[in-house]
Amino acid sequence: MNTAQRVVLIVALALIVLSGIYPPWVYGLLVGKGYPRIWNPGPRSFLLGPTEHLRFRDWTPGYYTVTLDTRRLSLEWTVIAAAGVAAFVTAGFKKRHRHKSDHSEAQPS
Repeated sequence: MNTAQRVVLIVALALIVLSGIYPPWVYGLLVGKGYPRIWNPGPRSFLLGPTEHLRFRDWTPGYYTVTLDTRRLSLEWTVIAAAGVAAFVTAGFKKRHRHKSDHSEAQPS
């Protein structure tokens, strides 16, 4: 593993950790018993205290819910991992430098 690959690995892991600490949230309206919830994507917020600024002030308490948007989070982690693997593999290729001595041997005198 070369230095560029280490940097790619560290950056990809840092992005996954940051997106886990500040995940996307989804909020929903509880329509009633037996009825489906109406879901809307919410903003990102800190993992341990997300719901305070996501609550709807005009809604009656108890008729809405805020939960972690696991679909969006898993999609983000998949995209970060795929981009990280592609960058890791690309960073593994070394550039070949041609020296002037290589060209001088190939030319006829």
